[in-house]
Amino acid sequence: MRIIIVGGGKVGSRLAQLFISDKHEVSVIERDTEVAEGLSTGTDALVLHGDGTDRKTLVDSGIEEIDYFITTTNDDKVNLLACQIAKKYGAKKTVSRVSDPENYELFLDMDIQPVNQALSTVTAIYNTLFAADRQNLVAYIADERAEISKLRVSKNSELVGKKMKNSAVDKNIFFVQRDTQLIFPEEKTTIMEGDVVFAVSAREDTHKIVDLIRGENH
Repeated sequence: MRIIIVGGGKVGSRLAQLFISDKHEVSVIERDTEVAEGLSTGTDALVLHGDGTDRKTLVDSGIEEIDYFITTTNDDKVNLLACQIAKKYGAKKTVSRVSDPENYELFLDMDIQPVNQALSTVTAIYNTLFAADRQNLVAYIADERAEISKLRVSKNSELVGKKMKNSAVDKNIFFVQRDTQLIFPEEKTTIMEGDVVFAVSAREDTHKIVDLIRGENH
């Protein structure tokens, strides 16, 4: 996916890191010179020093080929205008941080997904964009570098019938629920179809862990 983020502060920079770790193409627009310079040396994102509502800056950032557009500044007016421009350029989805709760419905009326900054903004924005991929997510841990997922083992999973010690995820699964039975897996524990397992993984490894346990693409 190609993603543009307006605002390179704590929220914008953290989102950029998360998206890059997921192998997305990321551009960040930041109007503060010092913040932009710091971000350009600390991330693999394309960083542009400029105004997120300036059409030339937006074109330079790749807006004509964008999938997702995110605004993270503290100025609702800037966020709203930038998202409106992005929508005209064909952004598939626009998500914005909203400082004033009274503006929440205004963003919704403009078909812009608002995120209340009183929430855990980084997590809320990330999950808003990738809700389908995060349906198994239970929690983030280790400063959001790792995830805990809750997954049901399907009949197509290559784990069915295998003992934990012979599986590729023996270090990831830490808890198994089998009907009313609660199991803390050991090497000899056999994984069965229909088991609900709780697995921990680094964020960049979650997709392959999910595919393996569920036995299907997601």
